Amino acid sequence: MSALVQVDDLSVHFEVRQWGFLRLGAVQAVDRVALTLAEGESVAIVGESGCGKSTLARTLLGLHRPTQGEVRFAGRALSGLRRRELKAYRASAGYVQQDPFGATAPFLDVRRILAEPLIIHGVARAEREARIRAALEEVHLTPVEELLGKFPHMLSGGQQQRLVIARALILGPRLLVADEPVSMLDASVRVEILELLRRIQGQRRLTLAFITHDLSTVRHYAERIFVMYAGRLVESAPVDDLLDAPRHPYTQALLGAIADPDAANAHRQRELPAGEPPSLLDPPRGCRFHPRCPHAMAGLCDRDDPPDFDVGKHHLSACWLHRE
Repeated sequence: MSALVQVDDLSVHFEVRQWGFLRLGAVQAVDRVALTLAEGESVAIVGESGCGKSTLARTLLGLHRPTQGEVRFAGRALSGLRRRELKAYRASAGYVQQDPFGATAPFLDVRRILAEPLIIHGVARAEREARIRAALEEVHLTPVEELLGKFPHMLSGGQQQRLVIARALILGPRLLVADEPVSMLDASVRVEILELLRRIQGQRRLTLAFITHDLSTVRHYAERIFVMYAGRLVESAPVDDLLDAPRHPYTQALLGAIADPDAANAHRQRELPAGEPPSLLDPPRGCRFHPRCPHAMAGLCDRDDPPDFDVGKHHLSACWLHRE
C-alpha cells in the first residue's frame, strides 16, 4: 500500500502566558513524532488523557500549525498549501468529533447540517439533496424523510454520532480522523458505531485514524497501533503483535490496567506504575516515562532520549531495554 499521510519529526508546542503578556513557557503537546499512514489502512492512536493524541489528530487535519516538522498528504506538505489548496485538502480529510452534540449547531436541522460542507465547497444545489440522502442512508439514519427536519436535541446520542459521521463523509474524503467517537455513548451503541466505521472504512478504502484511550476494543477495527505518552510515540506495531506481546513498559502498564471480568481480581492487587504523567510544560529529560518506570536505568534513561528500536517485524519500541 502506498503512503497517504507522512508525518516527519512533528512537534506542536503551545505558548502559555499569564495576563496576556508574561510568557511562562511552552506546552510540548506533540514532540518529535514520526509515522506513516498507508492508503486504505486503519490505525489506532492510543494513550491516556493529555498525552497529545488529539493534538496530533488536529494537526493531521491542518487545524494546528506545527512548531517543527511536517505533515504530508499524498506527497504534498500541508505547510506549503495556499488557502484554496488547504480548503481542498480539508474536503479530503473528514473529522468525527468526540462530542456529537457539541459538534453540531443546535439551531440547524439535519438537512442544513449536512448541506453546510457542500455549500462551502461549491457543490451545486441540484446535487446536494441526493448527497444528503445518500449520506444518511449510508450511516443508517432512516427513515430519511422523518430525520431531515429534526434538530440535534431531537436525536439520541447514537443518532447524533451517526449524523457527525455522515457529515465527515459527505465530501468523499480519503482520510477519516475519528477522535474518541464512542467515549460518550452507551456500551451497546458503541459497538454499533464501531461496526459502522469499520464497514464504511472497508467499503470506501478510507485511511482511518482512530484516536482512543480504550485498548480493549482496538483489536476489532485497527491494523496497527501507535502508543503515545507525554507527547511522544513510545511504541508502534501491528495490532495483534502489540496486544499479545507489548515491549514498552508503558504499553505493558496500559494493557495491565484493562478491566478483566474475573472474580479473582477482587483478591489481587494490580501492579501499575506509581506517580502521574509529567507536565508537558516542563517534561523530564531523557525518556519521559522514566520517573514512573520500574526498569529505569540511572544515568541512561534519565539522561538520553531512547531511539526507536526494531524489536520485531514492523514493531518499534522507544526504550533503552532493547539496546543490544
